[in-house]
Amino acid sequence: MKKIKCFSFIFILLYLNILLFANDDLQLYLYIQSLESAEPPQLLGELIILTYQEKRPVYYVGARFDHEQYKVLHKYMINSHDIFVLVIPWPLEETKIKYRIVVDGLWMDDPFNPQYEADPTGVRHSLIYIPPSEREIFVSPEIMGQGRAKFIYQGNSGEDVFIAGDFNNWDPFLNRLVEKSPGVYIITLKLYAGQHYYYFVVNSMRLPDHNNKEIMYDADGFPVSTFFIPGR
Repeated sequence: MKKIKCFSFIFILLYLNILLFANDDLQLYLYIQSLESAEPPQLLGELIILTYQEKRPVYYVGARFDHEQYKVLHKYMINSHDIFVLVIPWPLEETKIKYRIVVDGLWMDDPFNPQYEADPTGVRHSLIYIPPSEREIFVSPEIMGQGRAKFIYQGNSGEDVFIAGDFNNWDPFLNRLVEKSPGVYIITLKLYAGQHYYYFVVNSMRLPDHNNKEIMYDADGFPVSTFFIPGR
C-alpha cells in the first residue's frame, strides 16, 4: 500500500506541474496540497476542482460531464492526504455544469455536492453553477471566404498556443497563434473546402476550442472541435 500511495502522490505532483505550467497559478498547487478532506466543488479561475474521500479503501474515482455528452471519463488523482482530486477547465459558454461520478465501478451523484437535479428516470445529476464570464465571447473559427478561417483562443497572457488539425497533419508545433491582445490569440489559415477537425495545444496541453460548440470525440475519447468550409 505504501508503494501505491507513493506512486499516486508522485503522479499527482507531475499532473499538477503540467496544470501549473498551463495556468501559471501557484495558488492551485498550494490549495490542492492543503486539502485534508473532501468539500463541495470549488472554482479557481477558469478551473473546477472536485474532491472525494471515503473511510473504506477506494481504488478508482472518475467523473463524466453533460457538456461532453458523458462520453469522456475524467480520472481523479490522489493528493498527499489521500483525498481524490479532479481539476478540469470549464467551458466558457456554460453557466450550469451537470455531472456524475463513479467510485470503484458504482455510478452516483457527487455526495460532497449538495446541488443536484433528477432526470425523467429519477437519476440524480450533480450541478455546478458557473458565474457568467466577463470575457468577450468570440466566434471561432470565423469563416472569412476564399477558404480562409480565423481561429481565436482565449486564455492567459504569455502562453504558447498552437493549433493542430487535419489540415496540418495534426502537427502540434507548425501553426502558432499570435497574441493580438492580452490573453487573446489569433491565427488565420487558408483551407480546402469540406469538414475539418482541430484542437488547440496550449503550453503542451491539448484543449478544444471553447468558442466552438461543434465538438466530436476521437477514438480515445478526447474532444475535438470541428467546422465546415463551404465550396465555391
